[in-house]
Amino acid sequence: MASTIGAPSDLQLRNASAIMVAAEKLDLPSDAQILGVQAALGESSLENKDFGDSAGPDSRGLFQQRANGAWGSYADRMDPFISATSFFLALKGIKDWQLLPSTLAIHQVQHNQDPDHYTKYRELAQKIVGFLNSQGPLTLPCSSGSGWWQTSVGNAASGHVRPGPGTLMSPLVILRPSSPFGLRTSPITGAPGEFHTGQDFAAPCGTPVHSADDGYVREVGWHAWGGGNRIEIDHGNGLITTYNHLQASAVRKGQVVEAGDVIGLVGSTGSSTGCHLHFETIVNGLLVDPSSWSLIPLDKESSVDLLRLTSYSPATGTTPVGDVPVWSLGGALGEQATSAPTPAAPSTPTPVATPTATPTPTATAEPTPTATATPTPTPTASPTPTAEPTASPTTTPTPTPTTAPTATPTSEPTATPTATPTPTSDPTPSPTPTATAAPTATITATPSTGPTPTPTITATPTTGPTPTATITATPTPTP
Repeated sequence: MASTIGAPSDLQLRNASAIMVAAEKLDLPSDAQILGVQAALGESSLENKDFGDSAGPDSRGLFQQRANGAWGSYADRMDPFISATSFFLALKGIKDWQLLPSTLAIHQVQHNQDPDHYTKYRELAQKIVGFLNSQGPLTLPCSSGSGWWQTSVGNAASGHVRPGPGTLMSPLVILRPSSPFGLRTSPITGAPGEFHTGQDFAAPCGTPVHSADDGYVREVGWHAWGGGNRIEIDHGNGLITTYNHLQASAVRKGQVVEAGDVIGLVGSTGSSTGCHLHFETIVNGLLVDPSSWSLIPLDKESSVDLLRLTSYSPATGTTPVGDVPVWSLGGALGEQATSAPTPAAPSTPTPVATPTATPTPTATAEPTPTATATPTPTPTASPTPTAEPTASPTTTPTPTPTTAPTATPTSEPTATPTATPTPTSDPTPSPTPTATAAPTATITATPSTGPTPTPTITATPTTGPTPTATITATPTPTP
């Protein structure tokens, strides 16, 4: 795409700075910075354009990259830093690109119809790169590139001024501090002693949230440990700020922002009891009280009408499978759970039998009940799959199982009494144990891991109704 340009604007300089930072991150020489700026001047006048031309109607961004899969997603092509990185990676693949005339080296990447198209932009590119390098060392926090909504995302103040030492820009125009950093009573559970990892500011949902300093977005997405929609910005010098419970994000990973830029909207996603901003400050990997910084107030709000907003809630499906953000400090807002709790497999209960004679448990006692067989227990055997029974000479035994013996809590074993031997007295049979109670040892519940031996005589768990003393059960657990 042909373009013309006069004296560069602040926006064009910011986009040029993002290109230069991308070259530095790839350890390319300074001439690569000039080539990158020269290419963007020739393609888009250093403006992040969301349209193409007749030669490439699907071209987008600073480099007018096509939607052919070679330049990443639409979001990648519209991001100054990411699109510049793609340009430089393609440039590195050209043999001896440093030895080619600049316009031909660019042409090998851009494939313009006119190989000499970029020559006229060389001098201006050199001046822009020289000027920006004269401002000091280039770092991501000092540069910018906020995507196609650049006109809407920007300083709320009258001009860009980066906060000085010990200060940060206020993340909201109006600050209403609510829950402070430190120990508190959990508003979710009501339990005392919860450590609150940031400072909360109450605000209506939809209120614009601003970056506290120049930086780049190190992560953005869904925070599974309570933060909801979350943004992390790396400001350099070991400082990271995080913005949590957002209704939506207006930035993407790798994007460069300035202090005061609108990065998202206040919400109540994740572990939240209402609309507010949870603001964190992390220094060299350690959480620090945000009140350690003086917050510089914003003098006016920015428009959000053209913001491209994204919610990363699992319900929206906007986060690709496997594309899980790597957050600072892992769980941050609470203890990080490695996975959802897995219920422990039920173990075999230890019944307490009361036969008239001293029983000798045998793990291989027969018969073994099946779904179609009805074994008859003998009064002298009390087999158990994993533990020995403890004899107790009482007339109404009450064994206490260590855990529910059924493999499935909702199973409903149906016992069919066939005989009632009398160890010491005649207990009253109950032919149908309920599903919610732990089945008796006299019911041969069949776990999935092995056969169920013959049930013991007159064993009755404490947690369920009194079953038949000598039930030869044919359990039918639901898998």
